[in-house]
Amino acid sequence: MVIYAIDPGPSKSAVVTWDGVAIGAAQEMENQVLLQALRWTLPENPLPDREGGAAILSIEKVASYGMPVGAMVFETVWWSGRFAEAWFGTTGGIVARVEFSDVRLHLCRVRNAKESNVRRAILDRFGPPGTKKARGLTYGLKGHCWSAFALAVTTYDRRDEWTW
Repeated sequence: MVIYAIDPGPSKSAVVTWDGVAIGAAQEMENQVLLQALRWTLPENPLPDREGGAAILSIEKVASYGMPVGAMVFETVWWSGRFAEAWFGTTGGIVARVEFSDVRLHLCRVRNAKESNVRRAILDRFGPPGTKKARGLTYGLKGHCWSAFALAVTTYDRRDEWTW
């Protein structure tokens, strides 16, 4: 099983693929490019081949914590929906919407952990990123790809607990 995890943003989003053993892809891309990739219309698709097993698209769910939000949040929500629609329309597969507080709880055992705590939990679990000559599992992850990887790990680990 492969998890395609997206940390959505208003103009760019991070996508990471995870099969429980290795990261297949990890990159930030323009939302329109990602949308086309999910629909398989690009000649050179940046996502790995889906053949050979079930796949789940996991998207970070935007959650409200009672504070006012602006246009960027609504734009992010709009793109999240477009990604889900494209995935389901192409694959008919599962789309999981996971709040980042669930990711924090799973990896750090507390809901109020910060992103730096989540990154630390990932490094504790999978080891240091390493160097160019001695690459670790998370070598090359940067920016929002860390959040997307945390989302992928959580979705993969909890895939049997959730009802889709």
